[in-house]
Amino acid sequence: MFAKLFYTLLIFISAFQCVSAENIKNARDLDQSFEFTKHLNNKKIFLQQMAGGDVADWKNDGQIDKGNVHFKTVWKTLQDVDRKEQPADTVHVGLKRISEKSNEYLGWIYWDRYYPFQKAVLEPKISLAVFTLNPLEQTFELNSKVMPLNTLVLGQTENFLDFDWAPFRLGPLGRAIGIRTYRVGCGAGGSLCSNELIRLFAIQEPNIREVFISTVGYYGDYGGEWNKDQTRQHWVEELNGILNIKVADKNQMPVLVLRAKLRKKWLTRKFIWDRRPDGSFHFETNDSEIFPQVHKFESLDDPRWSKN
Repeated sequence: MFAKLFYTLLIFISAFQCVSAENIKNARDLDQSFEFTKHLNNKKIFLQQMAGGDVADWKNDGQIDKGNVHFKTVWKTLQDVDRKEQPADTVHVGLKRISEKSNEYLGWIYWDRYYPFQKAVLEPKISLAVFTLNPLEQTFELNSKVMPLNTLVLGQTENFLDFDWAPFRLGPLGRAIGIRTYRVGCGAGGSLCSNELIRLFAIQEPNIREVFISTVGYYGDYGGEWNKDQTRQHWVEELNGILNIKVADKNQMPVLVLRAKLRKKWLTRKFIWDRRPDGSFHFETNDSEIFPQVHKFESLDDPRWSKN
């Protein structure tokens, strides 16, 4: 099934040495490479990139349409006049309660990548706002104390993957909302390489703002030798991270620790709350990157990772 998508891609990518059976597997064909892919988000990326599949969980967990009583409020708050001509099926409006103990909701609009006729490409964009529901007064309105975020535009090779509703509790910043994206890029045809990223957004007064961003995963599904039956062998590489929040006191900023297991060794990066050159505060790190970067055409075969 999936293998048919690659039959016309004749560019050969050379085989590389196996780093570890724990992180790299050799599949007889493209179908088996999907079976060998362990991480759920990597499977989603595979389907979206290779088969054009739509496995966006957020569409079933918050997306609303014009029939929803709150649709108009979210739309008026977050609409983008520069994207008003974009087809309706590429624009998604959503609303989800931030926590069970709150009457606050996160509203969003997500615009898919769009190619207007004879105009520059519009890259994917996500806008966010906090809304308050008052059941007694039967009102639903923008929380005026938290300014919406209207500037999150993804890069040329970046795609929206999902919202992450895990309870990221960041001390004085309160609970943060996660957004997962992925960047794609490979040095040869017949392959898929991607980095998964996560951004965390603080949603307290005075505005919604990004406070953390990092690569949290690497996935490679490389095409190799052709088989006699015209299927193609594949090598599957996976290195996915776990983000831990180390809180000493609820009134102190936590330390964020990103970990990924390569062979039997844990690679780590530590992020602390620090001032950026522009004066803003953000979780920053001086530790080296622990994931191969697809825009640099890196893989687990590179010396830095193959020696671990």
